[in-house]
Amino acid sequence: GRIEKIDPGHLDTCAHLGRLAQQRNDVTGAANYYRRHLQYHPEAIDTCRSLGQLYLSNHLYIEAEETFRRGLKQDALDVPCITGLGRVLVETGKVDEARAVLERALKSIPTEQSIQRELASVLFRAGSFRESAALLSKLILQSPKDADLLNDFGNSCVKLEQFVRAIDAYRQALQCPDPPAIVWRNLGIANARSGDYDGAAQALETYLGHEPDSPDIIRLLIDLQMKAGRFDQALVHLERFLKVNPLDSQMMFQLAECYLLMGHTDSAILGYRRVIELDPRFSRADDRLAELSAPAVVR
Repeated sequence: GRIEKIDPGHLDTCAHLGRLAQQRNDVTGAANYYRRHLQYHPEAIDTCRSLGQLYLSNHLYIEAEETFRRGLKQDALDVPCITGLGRVLVETGKVDEARAVLERALKSIPTEQSIQRELASVLFRAGSFRESAALLSKLILQSPKDADLLNDFGNSCVKLEQFVRAIDAYRQALQCPDPPAIVWRNLGIANARSGDYDGAAQALETYLGHEPDSPDIIRLLIDLQMKAGRFDQALVHLERFLKVNPLDSQMMFQLAECYLLMGHTDSAILGYRRVIELDPRFSRADDRLAELSAPAVVR
């Protein structure tokens, strides 16, 4: 505060105070310092980058777009401002404009990988999965041990229903240093789409070891385990899930189904009754109870 009073626009003062405020997660304070710095040093493109990224990370997209465009007025080929603007435009639904900004920049700096990466992401968001995969394939040739690139390439292949290529990409990503846990999730989904339920279940179990609070993945894992006939493992996950979410009628139905497939008819009936208590309109549980209470036909 004392230095700031001596020279509120000093290059090393407001920008430094802004970074300190940002480290404390004081978004308002950081933004105020960065804006004040730009008031005295409008040419300070580093501060434009910092302020734009601050706005972007806090979903203040209008302010972020304005700030990145301000930086690009200082330097039309500033890479962080170009990629930041591209990301803002995508987040605000201006995908075509984002693509145009990035493609225009690549005409001047065609080998800039960070812009190419951002363009691949934009192409994916635009549904241009073939173009996204082609661009990512070129980037992977330059950085074959980049887990994020391989993961993104796998995602594009899944969208193209090229599951063998996707699975290969995810497996390569997992061999890279410190791959993100999400690769295990994506590998599991790709395996499931290709019909490899055992492989899918194993990958998703590994993912849940990293990210245990993932209810949608738990649901998928249980479904896969039941399809693969691994009822004992499905039962473990079902019981664990229902301890935390006892009012989930769909998962209670799955539990009853699992008991029925394991031959535990009495437990299954109790499960179906509990489903109807939770949701009286759950017709499949009613149907199951009717089937189980119907007298056997003697031939």
